[in-house]
Amino acid sequence: MEPERTSGKNKGLMFTQCQPIACRSLAPMQDTPVYKVPYTANIAVDPGYTAKMSAIGDAAGGSDDSGRTKYSFKQEIAIPTYVIALVVGDLETKKIGERVNIIAEPGMINEV
Repeated sequence: MEPERTSGKNKGLMFTQCQPIACRSLAPMQDTPVYKVPYTANIAVDPGYTAKMSAIGDAAGGSDDSGRTKYSFKQEIAIPTYVIALVVGDLETKKIGERVNIIAEPGMINEV
């Protein structure tokens, strides 16, 4: 989304959940609910952006040669490829339970 379509109106937002058959555009794999896969991913984003995935993420791990922030994710449980999700934007995380977090733009986190 263009920045003006976000709540903060200053940074863009990119989101994808691979339903129903969009995972094949992210990685070369069979894209059907019959197949379940664990996965790891390394994502680099421009400064000021945060990356989140449908996996356990390590804290931002420094920068690459171009100054982008690096994130690593690991999903050890085999899941259908259509459940793989990725979001990059101006994001904040708020813990609301023992095992539940909310991820949203900073201006929307309390409403969410």
